Amino acid sequence: MIDGLRHKNIAGVVFSAGIEFGGALRIAPEFGYTRWLMNNIYDSFGVSTEANEADILLSLTFGRH
Repeated sequence: MIDGLRHKNIAGVVFSAGIEFGGALRIAPEFGYTRWLMNNIYDSFGVSTEANEADILLSLTFGRH
């Protein structure tokens, strides 16, 4: 096995928050933050990853339910 894949499943902590509002056009922005507990790609590949990850998602929905 390649040493860089030995720990391919790494635990992390996730925080996510969002809000939804609107009528015929609904907008739902969401922010997510992940803190990985260890680096999941090792130097054997010549790359590395960051322990912190931030994501922004914007959902647009047209029409009423």
